[in-house]
Amino acid sequence: MSLLEIKLDNQDQPVITGHHWLLDLSDCQADKRLLEKTEHLEKFLPSVARDAGMTVVGQVFHQFQPSGVTGALILSESHVTVHTWPESGFVAIDVYVCDFNESNKAKGERLADALQALFEPISHSRKCVQRHSLTPQLKNDI
Repeated sequence: MSLLEIKLDNQDQPVITGHHWLLDLSDCQADKRLLEKTEHLEKFLPSVARDAGMTVVGQVFHQFQPSGVTGALILSESHVTVHTWPESGFVAIDVYVCDFNESNKAKGERLADALQALFEPISHSRKCVQRHSLTPQLKNDI
């Protein structure tokens, strides 16, 4: 029985299906190539995710002109996206982990911490959102 099925059996309690970190990193002091070119982000992002305990199952990176990168990793736990604006030293990151068979919150927290450290922001905004409660009537639709 999965964690989701166990949680759905308790009709009075909301079900947390995952956690979503939103990081806005300003005045990043990391090597500018990390914000500017796909080959640099592509070199580090998968290894940072694996070091946090994630399983990378796919990836895509896009180079903007004259510089800037969007990178996305598909994880067996869910996904991570990174969007860079090198001209202003800004990076926006989403880390989402699902809690289907086990809680992946600790892994997500480690990944968010590692990415924040990688970009070395002078200031940042960071929040974690619990995603989302399944209503008891949804149980009948599964």
